[in-house]
Amino acid sequence: GLSGLATAYAFASDGHRVRLFERASGIASVPGGIRLPPNATKILVQWGMGDELREKSAVITSATFCDLHTGEIVGRTEWMPSMFMDSGGEFHMINHRDLCDMLYTRAVSAGAEFTFDSAITAISPPSPAGPHPSRSSASALGPQPSVTLASGDVVHADLLIGADGAQSLLRSVVDEQCPGAYTGTTMYTGVVNAARAAADQYLREIIEIGHPIWMGEGVVPAKRPEGEHAFHIECREDTDLGGPADWDSVPSSSIPHTDEFEPRYVPIRHLLKCVPQLTRVRCCAHPPAENWVDAARRILLTGQAAHPMLPCAMHQSSDCLESAAVLSTLLSHLRAPAQLPSLLYAYHDLRAPRAARLHDLELKNRFYLCMEGDLRVARDENMRASLVRRRGDDGAEEEDDGGQLARQWAELSEVWGYDAREEAEEWWIRWGLLRERAGGVAGKGADADADAAGSVFGVGGVPFEVSG
Repeated sequence: GLSGLATAYAFASDGHRVRLFERASGIASVPGGIRLPPNATKILVQWGMGDELREKSAVITSATFCDLHTGEIVGRTEWMPSMFMDSGGEFHMINHRDLCDMLYTRAVSAGAEFTFDSAITAISPPSPAGPHPSRSSASALGPQPSVTLASGDVVHADLLIGADGAQSLLRSVVDEQCPGAYTGTTMYTGVVNAARAAADQYLREIIEIGHPIWMGEGVVPAKRPEGEHAFHIECREDTDLGGPADWDSVPSSSIPHTDEFEPRYVPIRHLLKCVPQLTRVRCCAHPPAENWVDAARRILLTGQAAHPMLPCAMHQSSDCLESAAVLSTLLSHLRAPAQLPSLLYAYHDLRAPRAARLHDLELKNRFYLCMEGDLRVARDENMRASLVRRRGDDGAEEEDDGGQLARQWAELSEVWGYDAREEAEEWWIRWGLLRERAGGVAGKGADADADAAGSVFGVGGVPFEVSG
């Protein structure tokens, strides 16, 4: 998944030895598009992927809010260029597969080793050190944790990082494993061929809107303008489908067609008929892990394994990329084994509140888009009034007087302005460097020199357990 790929690249590019185990036969990705807000794109640019990102994605500068049932344009948000400049990144849409391929190619080039068709069946925390620990299970950090593969092979490492999703196997070792509660909604994603869409009267009507977000009671499609026009639909379903809450392929006829769910706007109905096959996942709410670091301080949870978000969440990409950048930046300062626990706990302290905030924003956004009854009427009236104020008598967009920009930036600066590497470096300067000097860690002979190359302590030989 995205979290494992991002973390693998970030660590490998810092010179650490990385192994990633994947249950699937190849890189797992979800069909369709993924949103990359400025706080996410700035990380990809920092990693040297800016040109490739611009080549394979579309830049979004506005969003149009439409009524699912009537097609009426209810509201519009246009982000000022200065907002992107101040936040340090642009807002992009990219195919999920393209983003995964970008990270995979860079990770392999940086030296990360990927092992596919390798499901992990067991995790073993490090055993207490004996008088003569075996070379295969001990390092400068002491006894190592290990994973057991379905093949029976046992692999040891200095640090195990669980990036294996909301149903994380590693979480059962680090924290309590809490089964997710079905929210009553199911997410469907699909892709329409761009050439077909341009030639189709109804689909062209949708495309010409730009970047529409369709608001309705129980259904929230959002079309992503890329080379292939992707969308996702959230439907209320009374029945839990049962089984694992994984992505699976289903015919488009699987979408509930009742008076409540069926869009009355003809182009949207036509869109669904043009996509014979969709990808579906049940939306389950999982509580975040209370502990992200195991008692031995050698196993760590990250991404969805630590703080699950709902499928297709706006900030899911942000969290994966931010987490990888923060963790790799912190561990780039590792100079001695004694530092590892404090750096892992620092990662938890920095990321837990940020992840919770992003998740909270996602829930509020979904609630806002899915309002019903009087709440929906009030929302639409406010959006229409705002749209009228932004337009002159002739219907043209009016220039902003500065007030709109100030309001927008006040709302978004907290999210878009976040710099993951800067956050980690600030912690290091304020706390890590002081602890290092107080403990006399820096410059401790051969150990410090060897680890500066990223091969002795660090995360040499790290297996990333990513099961899809």
